[in-house]
Order: sequence, then structure tokens, then C-alpha cells
Amino acid sequence: MTRPATPRTVESVTTACWSRNVDPSTWESLVRQVGASNSLNGLQLESQACSSLLNLLSSTSPPPPLLNTYLHHSIGLKDSPSSSKTLIRPGFLVRQTLNLSLPRSNVVDLVLHAVNGAIDSPHASSRLTAILQGGSKPTPSSNKDLVRLIGQATSAFTSSAVSPLPTSPPPTAKYLQLLLSRPPIPISSAGIEQNDEEVLLKSVDRAVALLNKLGSKAVWVDDLRTRLLSLQRAFSDQNGLQSEEGDIVMEDHHSDLTHLIGSGSASAGSTPGSHSLHSSGKMLEISAVINEQLNNPTSPTTGISNTSTAIGRLASAFRTSVKDTLSRGGTPEAAREHAWLEVLLSSTEKVRRGRGKPAVDTGLDEGELVIAEAFAYARLPEVIRSMLANRGLVEGATPESLQMSLEAAFRNFKATLSVSPGGETTDFHEKPLSAVLNSLVTGYCREELISVDVGVSLGDNLHPEDLIPQLPQDFYSQFVTEGDPDQLRSVLEAVTAVSTQSSLAQGVQMAIESWTRDHDLSTLASMCSALGTLPYTLDVMFLFIEPRAILKPVCEFLEAFDAAVENFGEGHPIERFGAIVLFLQIAVSRFALHRDLPHHLGGGNGFFCRWIPSISVVYALSDLDEEAKSVVDGWVADLFGEGISDDLMQSTKPQVLLRVAPTICKQFLAATQAGVIDIDSLRDASGYFHQDLLSFTLPGVIRWLVGEIRRTVSSSPTLVAMYELVKVFVLSEPLPEMVQELVSTDLMALVSIVTASSSAVPGGAAAATAPPPPPFDLAKLDKIVDPFRPVKV
Repeated sequence: MTRPATPRTVESVTTACWSRNVDPSTWESLVRQVGASNSLNGLQLESQACSSLLNLLSSTSPPPPLLNTYLHHSIGLKDSPSSSKTLIRPGFLVRQTLNLSLPRSNVVDLVLHAVNGAIDSPHASSRLTAILQGGSKPTPSSNKDLVRLIGQATSAFTSSAVSPLPTSPPPTAKYLQLLLSRPPIPISSAGIEQNDEEVLLKSVDRAVALLNKLGSKAVWVDDLRTRLLSLQRAFSDQNGLQSEEGDIVMEDHHSDLTHLIGSGSASAGSTPGSHSLHSSGKMLEISAVINEQLNNPTSPTTGISNTSTAIGRLASAFRTSVKDTLSRGGTPEAAREHAWLEVLLSSTEKVRRGRGKPAVDTGLDEGELVIAEAFAYARLPEVIRSMLANRGLVEGATPESLQMSLEAAFRNFKATLSVSPGGETTDFHEKPLSAVLNSLVTGYCREELISVDVGVSLGDNLHPEDLIPQLPQDFYSQFVTEGDPDQLRSVLEAVTAVSTQSSLAQGVQMAIESWTRDHDLSTLASMCSALGTLPYTLDVMFLFIEPRAILKPVCEFLEAFDAAVENFGEGHPIERFGAIVLFLQIAVSRFALHRDLPHHLGGGNGFFCRWIPSISVVYALSDLDEEAKSVVDGWVADLFGEGISDDLMQSTKPQVLLRVAPTICKQFLAATQAGVIDIDSLRDASGYFHQDLLSFTLPGVIRWLVGEIRRTVSSSPTLVAMYELVKVFVLSEPLPEMVQELVSTDLMALVSIVTASSSAVPGGAAAATAPPPPPFDLAKLDKIVDPFRPVKV
């Protein structure tokens, strides 16, 4: 008599797949088959798949890499965009993880690291609500669910935090930052039970106290503290509640702002350093707005590059601060001065912290400080001048009274520079402190926000001629008369001069508009290469102009590009085209513009809006149109034949080449697997991708290759050919600078994959068996990606 077969479950299938090294796609397919055979509905299948992964992750130490890969795959972190529904919604996964009775911190970190990756993926914008919401229903999270989720995430962060805090945010902190900065619905206390609200406020209190106690200078710490206190204020304002310990005196916070702004008057006659922030946990609204504008300047909704939005948000925060001080018994003059002091202290917090100290002490590099100085000394004064043009900024306040209160705030600001956070008096004439004040005074005087006489009295050896408004420098004329790439780069190096940054940004915008209009491919390519490779130049530009101001004309130029047109100057036009494409990708990648590509690139129907989110997609030949299929066939034939012919170059649209480059390399791999070509032929053909004619396609090709390696089991013979491609594409010759930045994250992932596989003992082998050697020079690859890793303090 035969024993009846044991019914398969989602957990048994997941365990079996993991033990047999089954790839993630096959695992998901088998799980869905089990769900169908067991008549599970969508929610039941999701719940069981989630539980099976979490149970396995919790029962293995350390969690195996393959399970982590299943985790990423289940929430849609794949290499190509997919319209199919993910097996597990990221928000559901977070909720189930945080609901575990005793969740291991490394499991929580793995889950939240995966979910944070989904939020930051190019396809996140269309499913951001599903990613962030934590409820069990497929509809957007209710306010009650959201408040509970924030409380759970905050508690998870507090329980897993270690001292000293790292430079980069741990996964729990990153998730909290994302959840609080982009909640799926407005966070409110409406309809929240008292117990849930108390749990939330207590968890926020503990998290803030921990951040203050550990006292890290890392940027993410200030940002998370700001968001938590802002949340605390929102609940306190709505319900008249106080935090667990009543009024909070933030005496452990190292930012001067919380020590030096009090609830009463901030008059010039006050004792320096005598003010403390007693605000029932309330965050300084101006500080929050300025923090957002500096840390995410290109955001259409919160950044400073969008002038009208920046003015509106800062004006609203200014009025809120004034009303808050008035409600606590302050005079109108004190309220305005108080608000201005918030502006001055908040906008200079980073430069006051960073200048004059070694980078290792602050976690800030030179680029961050240049950007912070451009923001505080040049861009913000521009915005304030436009803000004051609105005579209705503060009810009953004249332009003269606003200027007088700003000048009084400057006097108090100068006094604060002589007081350390602990209350000790320091030497104001110490160079860093003096330079901060002089630069700030100069910027505000040149925008005519404070008088020259007051500026001279405030500064350290400032002269009147240094403070008068300056005529804008004509960079546009310099750009359009300079055709030499080195000269263009030399002009752009003026980006560190605060006094000319605004004019420089306007000049770049006008020059790019001119070159795209006149089809000057050569000079446009030189400018794009310089902007993409010169340190922090593009970062400073995007404080003063929106990315779309230059990306829209560039994108329109690329859309209309035709390699058959002959008046493109020296060299093959595709090489110049490639340099511009790499710049476009750098701008999108570096500033996370993929979340709203149609806005930044000037429309959603163009080739580049469709291609940038899917640069690594490989197509079946049957899915390609005739033109694309002809390009694949032609390039494969020439690369394995006599080389790239002029006829092929002339007939290939570079946009089509970008789209099918990963498919061409996939054909290389398939031919090697089938024995049609040998490894030497594979190396020779793939080596062409380092030529200028093809190197601009490498970001998509390398991203595809790393994804292919990730999806391939370690015992597969196919890996031999894949690793040969890694050697050719990445290790044989130096990658172009912009390509290296674009694929740095992929190469970091490759280092992790190879390190894990090289350290693993072969299955069934004795513990003493030596692990297999790395398939290529891992140290060389690690050195390539090292400059792109976060700085460790």
C-alpha cells in the first residue's frame, strides 16, 4: 500500500528551493503553483510566502545570501521593469517583520534594506503607496495603520542602534526617513486611539533621546531627529499634548540652533548662549524647510532650485515661526528677529560644523562644504530677496522693519559664534568662525538685505566696496566663444567662487540652450563631459537652476539626433552623442531624478524617459521590431568578423544601439554556451565595448551582466563566460569616469556576490576544505568601487 503524498505548502517549497539553490524566478513560479493547487487567495499566498521567508531568515545565522535574494525578488527588485504583481507587497513585508514577537535585528535590517531599495528603485514612483504602507489590505494604509507602523519602526531603530552611530543611516533609520518624508497619506492624529498615540510619542521620545545621547555628527542623524521632532510637534499641536517628560530641553543636541533660540526675545542685548529651546518637542519649522532645501535641492516640491516653491515654503515657515513666538507672549519685533535667527543658524549649521575641522571629525567632505556654502551665502539670500518682494510676508511688517529685525538677528548670530554648545566662550577671531560670518554678511549685503554700514560693523575687517551689489559676470559669452574643452573646464572651475555661482549657472543654461538650438554637437558634448566629471559642479548648478532647465533641451537634442548628418565636427558623431547620454544618466542617477523623469526631461513620451528606467533590459529577438533586430544581427556579425564597419556605424541609430546593447551581449553569451564561439572569441568581441563608439552603452551592459550573475546558481558553468565578460568590461581597461560612477552600485553588489561565493565551502565538503578562489582579481574590483563607498567616520 503506497503512502499518500504529503501536500506541498509554500513553506516546504521555499525550504526545498533554498536547500537546492533554485534561482528566485523558479522559486516564485513554484510558490504560485502551490498557491493555485491549494486554492489560496492573493492575501493568503502573500501571507504564507512572507512567513516562510521570515521563518527561514530567523532560523539561520547568518541568513544565507540566497534567501536574501528571494526576499529582494519577492518585492519586485528585479533588473527589468515588470507589470506583473509582486509576490509580496513591501509594506506588508515590513508590517509582518515588525510584528514578530522577537524579531532578530539582522532580519529586520535585511528586510528594511530590501524595502528601502524598492523605494529608491527607478520604478518606485508608480507604487510608492504600496511600498510604504504597512496594512494587510491592498488599499492604501489607513491613518491608524500608518501611525502604528511609524511607532513600530521607531522602536525597532531604538532597540537596534549601536554606538557610535555609523556615517550612513542603518536600514531602520533610512526607512523611517523615507516614511516620514513621503508618507502614503498625510500623518494625522485624527481617529487615533489614545493608546496608539501614547505608544508613538513614547517611541519618538526614546529615539530622540538616543540620538541626542550618542551625539553623532552624521548628516542623517540631524535629518532623522528633525523629522521625528516635527512629527512630535504635529501631534502636540493637534491635541495639546506634551511628551512623556513634559517640556524638552535639547541640551545634548550639538546644533547651536537648539541652544541659542529661545521662546522669548532674541534681541541683541541678550546674553549670548542664554537661550534654550523649550517647545514641548516642537521642531523649528524653518530649520526643517531649510534642511529639505539643502539636502534635496532638485525636488520639484521641496527643493530650492524651484524658486517659486522655495519662496512659498520658506515664507510659510517664517510666518509660522512669527506666530508661534507671538502666541508665547513675544513682541512683533522679537518674533521677526527670532525667525531670522532661525534662518541664519539653520542655513549655516553645516559650514559652521565643517569648516576648520578635519573631515574625519565631521563626516563632511570638501564637496559637501562647497555646496553648503553656495546654499547659505549665495542661493538662500537670492530666495529671501524674492520672498521679501512680497509685502504681505508678515502682517503689519514694513520692508524697513523686516530689514531692521534681520540686522538685529545678525548681531545675535555674531554673538552665538563666540559660544560653544557647552556654553564656553571661544575666540571669535578664530579664522573659521570669522570666515563664516564674513561670507554670510557679504552675501546678504550684496542682495541688499542688510545695509553696507551694518555689514561693515558686523564683519571682521570687511570693507564697503566688498559688500556692494556686483554686476553679474557674463559667463555665457565666455562659453560660446570657447570651443576648447580644456578652456570650458577652466571656466567651470569658478564654481567655488560664491560671488559668481548664480551667474555661472545662468551662463551654463544659456550656453546649452544655444548649442542644442544650433546643433553644435562637439561643444555641447565637451560641456556635458565637464559638468559630469568636475567635482560638485553640477551640485552647485542645481541650487540655482532646476535640472529641467538644462536636461530638457539636452534631451530634445538627443531625441532628434541623426548620425547621418555630417556637420558635427571632428570625430564620429556617435562618440559625442555618447558623452551627452552619459551626462544625462549621471544627472538622473546622482540627483535621484528617476522619480519624476517626465518633469525633469520635459515630457514622458520620449525615448529617454522610457529607456533610462530600463537600461539593462534584454529582449528576445522575436520581441524586437525589424530595425532593432537588424541592428543586433549586424553588430553581432561585425564584432565577430572584421570589426565595426563604416556602413554599420552610418546606418545605426544610436538610440536603437543603446536599447539593444545588453541584448547584443546576451547573444555573445548564448553563442559561447552553445559552443559556437570560444572564450578567446568572446573576449575579442566584447573588447570593442571599450572603444569610444560603444563605451557609452556600458552602464546598461554591466548592470545586465551583474544581474545575470546574481540570478545564476554558483555551480552553473555559464558563470565562467560571465566572469570573462566582467574581466573584459570592468578590469581589462579603466572605465570612463562617468561610466564608473553609474555602475558603482552594481559593482559593489558584484563584490558582495563574489565574496560570499568565494568564502563558502563547497556543498558536502568537509569544514576544512578550502573555498574556491575568486574568479577574477577581486582586490582590483574592490579598489574600483572604493571611492564610491560612503565615508566612514
